[in-house]
Amino acid sequence: MITPPTKKKYSRGQVANILIIAILKSVFSLDEIAAGIDYQLQGREKQQAFDAFILNFAGALQQANTNFAGGVLINKVTKEDTIKVQSAMVSLAINAVLQKMLVSAMVTMVMPKPTGKKEK
Repeated sequence: MITPPTKKKYSRGQVANILIIAILKSVFSLDEIAAGIDYQLQGREKQQAFDAFILNFAGALQQANTNFAGGVLINKVTKEDTIKVQSAMVSLAINAVLQKMLVSAMVTMVMPKPTGKKEK
């Protein structure tokens, strides 16, 4: 997925791929990430695809921060606070699973089909 550095230096594109992999590897396999990167590069420049990814990622972080702007005080948690945190955790976990399933299905749809049979 990442070509070796030239004279011990990585290009901007290589660094971009490293960042994307670091962000996504806890949720997706390297094959899924590679297929997703390949698909996002179809018909556009690497910089444009990376900028779109970062803008979406930053927007999601900002939205998550807005949703939890009130903060959580662990030492003075009320029962109502606990219920809200529990509800948010369940909601986020379910959303993460659903989003992973959707992206995995999308990756499967856009991955090239194998053309030859494996030899025994």
